[in-house]
Amino acid sequence: MNPPSVSFYLRVALTYSLIVWLAYDLLSTIERIVVYYVPLPVGDYWRVMQNMNSYRSLHLGFLWQQHNEHRIIFPEVIFAADVLLGQGRMILTTAASVLCYATTWGVVAGTVLNDGGLSRLDRWTTLLLSGVVVFWPVVALVLAQPFQLQWTLMQLAIVFSLLSLARGWLAAAITAGIVATYSSANGLLLFPLLFVVAVVLRMQRRFLVWLAICAVTFTSLYFVDYRFSRDTNLGGPLAHPAYFFGFVGGYLSMPFGGMMHPAFGASVGLLSILTFAALFVLAKRHGLLGTSPAVVLFGYATFTLLTAVMTAAGRMDTVDKDVAAARATRYLTMPLVNWAALLILVVWLSGRLKWRIVTVPRITVAVSICLLISMYKLRIWQKDAAEYFQHGQLAALSIDNGLVDSQLIERIFPSPEFVALYLPLLRRDRMALFYDDRQRWLGQSATRFGDLQAQNIPGEISYTFPAEHGAQVVGWADVSAARGPFRWLLLMDEQERVVGFGEWLPAGFPPELRTEITPTQEAWVGFINYAAAAPKSGIRAAVVTRKGLVPLRGVASVPSIEAASASEIGGVLPNVIWTGERLVSPTSVQQPPAYGWLPSEPAYRLPPHAAGRIVSSPFDAPLKGCVVIPILHGNFTRGLSAHLLDSDSGKQLAELPFRDGDRLWSAWRVRFPSEVKHLRIAAADDGRDFFQWIVVSAPLSCK
Repeated sequence: MNPPSVSFYLRVALTYSLIVWLAYDLLSTIERIVVYYVPLPVGDYWRVMQNMNSYRSLHLGFLWQQHNEHRIIFPEVIFAADVLLGQGRMILTTAASVLCYATTWGVVAGTVLNDGGLSRLDRWTTLLLSGVVVFWPVVALVLAQPFQLQWTLMQLAIVFSLLSLARGWLAAAITAGIVATYSSANGLLLFPLLFVVAVVLRMQRRFLVWLAICAVTFTSLYFVDYRFSRDTNLGGPLAHPAYFFGFVGGYLSMPFGGMMHPAFGASVGLLSILTFAALFVLAKRHGLLGTSPAVVLFGYATFTLLTAVMTAAGRMDTVDKDVAAARATRYLTMPLVNWAALLILVVWLSGRLKWRIVTVPRITVAVSICLLISMYKLRIWQKDAAEYFQHGQLAALSIDNGLVDSQLIERIFPSPEFVALYLPLLRRDRMALFYDDRQRWLGQSATRFGDLQAQNIPGEISYTFPAEHGAQVVGWADVSAARGPFRWLLLMDEQERVVGFGEWLPAGFPPELRTEITPTQEAWVGFINYAAAAPKSGIRAAVVTRKGLVPLRGVASVPSIEAASASEIGGVLPNVIWTGERLVSPTSVQQPPAYGWLPSEPAYRLPPHAAGRIVSSPFDAPLKGCVVIPILHGNFTRGLSAHLLDSDSGKQLAELPFRDGDRLWSAWRVRFPSEVKHLRIAAADDGRDFFQWIVVSAPLSCK
């Protein structure tokens, strides 16, 4: 018996390397899902909170309720189970999404595991390498969003339906087709695809008849009481064919298309289509189209392409030069599995057709190198995409402290009023983040958590910043030598009462909160609720350890200015004239994202790259001793300032706060002494950078 060759040992070493790599991907993905977890509904998931009473009364009408252009009956069942069984914490929904996605990979990769035309080593190499692609940690950006279950459930139904059709399981194929159709609007494409596949495979007439009946029945039923979306633009692809192909290519290229210019992504996506077409021709030439791997893999690739075309018809906008609508992270699971299908097809055909040059080991090495390069280049893109979860956790922390700050809420849902309507219901039923409601500790003695220690822990409060009915507190603390039972810290007033909580956000520290004096890795953020416990002078922070409360050094001051909510803003103060200004529309200077409160009056700014001052004429001070001043500024605030002055004496009454990264209009509520009769606003722009600019609008009264 001849001893194994060197190439055999190299193959074994390569296989073990893939095992380690896949294990790393799996652990990293799970870790990021946990880190990204937001215990508060975000975005479309507020629909679930709206349906809570229907879930509890088992009023099934909610199942037929349309969501945008989708009917999401089967995801809705899991959403309801999470509310009824899981306290609405979205853990059950997230687990279901992860399970659906993992099972989708199992079905796709499993199609070649029983193929006798491949060696055992080739089969396991295919399984491992496709797993490395499918569980690339970037997929956590989708799996950590509970509402994206509609995508992962649809994907599982698609591949199971195709596999069932290939094996002649008609009832299973139809059942899975129904699940796909009523999980996402894209699922409407599946029954026509199944029918075409059945025709190509020359299946029995009864198969074709039943598929045709089900396609017509369930597609027609889908449109009963249906409201068509205004965003659909079927003529768009014909009017702008170049943009259309760029959109489809960009969709299919993800996540690789996210690391370079959109033209690169479009080229990569269109190249994948050509590769699938070439492999299809090879498979047909060698009589392999009737096999389970060919049906599942080519079927899934075709469905993904049709989904990209359907998405383009509904989402393409030629104003969007970066094709951002095609490269949205919520679509990632579709193209990732598509890349895995392409990879499995190449390896499968290489092994079945005994290719001499494009061998399985060479394919594995080439793909591994490309993946490693892509992972390195996409690290910044993935880090930026994680801001979605950082803002969700920040909003959850503010709500857990009893604050509903409009600017924070609008980052996770466009209507703060809607969120404020359902928060009392969540708190009453101890659901979502209120499962462990910390607000009950506000106003109580901090010593309930332990005695206050004499020594300080390394760290401090970096700054405080106004919020609606409270303040945001940012600081840092090195707790490496002081392990505690909680990942949060206490904010205390001068009487050692709890006035708020701070937290090291698991998803990371939001970039707009960072400063040069705050170490990002050790940074925390907290909130103070004035309504529950208003500190009169200073704020201290303390870490809860097993030995007691260990304070951070220093005491921070309480902001004298508050952020005004829309309900607290009155009418425009009359007879205010600005000098040194350039008249602009309030919407024309708003940086993306275009949400948040906007002033109704014209805005004023200096010409671009021009330093100077914008000064208002004197105006009568409102009788309530309070005025609201709208301000918007660029990403960088060094050299920018704005003040409220006593016009008669020239005395400075307040300096308005600025912070790098804030991209929304701020409405600052400023109080002043009753003896002040006339006010003036003065703003200065001494910045030289393109992103250093300031815009002001007419002052408003306080309600």
